[in-house]
Amino acid sequence: MPIYPDQEVMILDFDHYFEILEKRGMKTIRLRRTKTFESARGLELRVKDEHVWSYGDNLRKLSHSYYSSPDFWWVLAFVNKKPTDAHFKVGDTLLIPSSPQLIVGALRA
Repeated sequence: MPIYPDQEVMILDFDHYFEILEKRGMKTIRLRRTKTFESARGLELRVKDEHVWSYGDNLRKLSHSYYSSPDFWWVLAFVNKKPTDAHFKVGDTLLIPSSPQLIVGALRA
């Protein structure tokens, strides 16, 4: 599961799980909440480029190639509606937005 910036963490410590947690020597379980992208709905983006997915590609590498930082991998995943590298296949065309900061800003709003 991908880790997104500013993702919320939930502590699972309900009495219902006490026996299971106790058997494993644990008091709580930390879970990452599913990220939603409602604040980016209707956002219009400019496409900087298109990239054809080829053997050896991955989102972090493409982010570094197009934005000089691997940190925007999740923007490429979000824009192309494929959350992980495993969802792409050779020959898929990816849209490369011109400004990943626009998406970051919209999601933080």
